[in-house]
Amino acid sequence: MRQFENPWEKIELLDYIGHMSEPEIGQYQMINKYFKRIYQHYLPERILFPGCTSGNGFEHINRKRIKNVTGVDINETFLEAASQIYGNDLPLNLIHGDIQSLILDENYFDLVFAALIFEYVNIEKVLHLFSTALRKGGKLAVLLQQPIELKGSVSKSKYINLRILEPVINLISEEEFKRMALEKGFEPVEEKLVTMPNGKSFFQGEFNLQK
Repeated sequence: MRQFENPWEKIELLDYIGHMSEPEIGQYQMINKYFKRIYQHYLPERILFPGCTSGNGFEHINRKRIKNVTGVDINETFLEAASQIYGNDLPLNLIHGDIQSLILDENYFDLVFAALIFEYVNIEKVLHLFSTALRKGGKLAVLLQQPIELKGSVSKSKYINLRILEPVINLISEEEFKRMALEKGFEPVEEKLVTMPNGKSFFQGEFNLQK
């Protein structure tokens, strides 16, 4: 018998996309733009994309160069949509499950793209997983929502059912995350803060695995 049901499993895809795409929120577009920049800069052949939802950004992947796109999501309907949209064009390996409980091939991936997932997981555990799954010199690209006083963790929109995520979201500062990443062998390469129209701030960080 399951003891805990992750609220992400209850989110409808259209509600997620609608909420994240709201002009004042803009996080869906931000993730897409960030992935495009990271992908085109590094041109990885093997990508791990935890929290991939329906494949936001997959359209930027060069199908002639790519060898593996492993997408992980706890919401099975998100993965079904990704498979329907991109299954015939990309070498997808879609995994339904919690990234924290997976066993992945070691020294395999060139890039881990982790956008808005560290807010919902044990950070040290997942950083360790990524450090073993990446090859030496592999890249970790992260997108983190920054804690800001008087700003709610989950943005307000007409998609009120996304408020069920409030109890499970935990925000971490960029300084604390970078400290934890360094301890796992991730050297910062490039970083910037992006502020959205609703005043929320997001850390975009690129790390190189030294091992």
